[in-house]
Amino acid sequence: MDEDTATFQRLLLMFDTPAYLRRAQGVEAEWNHIVANCRREFDRQLELPRLRLARLRALSANFTRYAGVLGGGERRDWLGQLDAAWRPELRTRVRPAARPEEVSAALAELLDSIGRFNSRWLRYVNAYDLGPVNRAREGYNEYYVLEKECATRSLPTARQDFEELPPVTPADLLREFPPLVIPAT
Repeated sequence: MDEDTATFQRLLLMFDTPAYLRRAQGVEAEWNHIVANCRREFDRQLELPRLRLARLRALSANFTRYAGVLGGGERRDWLGQLDAAWRPELRTRVRPAARPEEVSAALAELLDSIGRFNSRWLRYVNAYDLGPVNRAREGYNEYYVLEKECATRSLPTARQDFEELPPVTPADLLREFPPLVIPAT
């Protein structure tokens, strides 16, 4: 290689991100895009369960009134944890229940709402188009080492710490955004 070509390549490396790094950044950007979309949809689908929880909290006076209707300590702890995590707010004022049947009905509505959320969420995740991120990962697996070798002029350096990326599956999304677990009474 002549000196002008070597100088030109050094200048390119100084002012442009090497192809192998752009490829890795592209894979990360695709994954981040999916995670952001799933986070928005997960939160959107949780709107009704959140409202149902806020209503139950109001009817049961912060899960203390008619506590026996809510179930055992594990269920009440779970309700408190959901309440702390979600911080749901009602749009109108709800007075504490006058009868335990009101709390029981609100609890049943919440549990049904969470069950419907879980069903919808699983359908959403299983139908999500993972093609773009998996194509980016295939390109990464195929070209990363070659592009890094071209930039570093060393195959051992290019192979160092390289790990092939497996395809993204719905199970990967469910690890990030699992369905809600409803404890036994």
